[in-house]
Amino acid sequence: RTQLIQNRLDHIEDKVQQLNNRLEEESQRIPQDIAKRGDELQELVQSFQEELMIETKDRLHREGRIVKQITDASTLLTERLEQETSQRDAVVTELRQRITRNEEGRKDADLRFETLIEKELRALKADLEMEVMERKMEDDDIVEALNRYTDQLQSS
Repeated sequence: RTQLIQNRLDHIEDKVQQLNNRLEEESQRIPQDIAKRGDELQELVQSFQEELMIETKDRLHREGRIVKQITDASTLLTERLEQETSQRDAVVTELRQRITRNEEGRKDADLRFETLIEKELRALKADLEMEVMERKMEDDDIVEALNRYTDQLQSS
């Protein structure tokens, strides 16, 4: 029985020794793993930071290009708008001048037409008065001739 207990004890001692050995190995390996993983994480963080800086620079560069394009487009649109406004103002001014000239021409033509009509009316009135006077004279001549005829009839 002692032998059995001794064997068990030896077996337990072996296991304890194995556990001690394993504990020593693990106690050396775990800090190394931690250091290794810390280095990997440090490299990963540094890589992320570098990528972030590159992406930030790229984004800022793209934003700068976009702002420049927007500024250029805005300037171009402003220039075109001013140019178109100037052209339209010139066209409006020209049209107003044409309208003014046409109105003046129409007024002048109306005045000449009115003067011509008035002249024609005066001439017609004068002709009418002449015709009236001629007819009155002719009527007077007819009346006088009738009176003479009537006188001759009565005297005969």
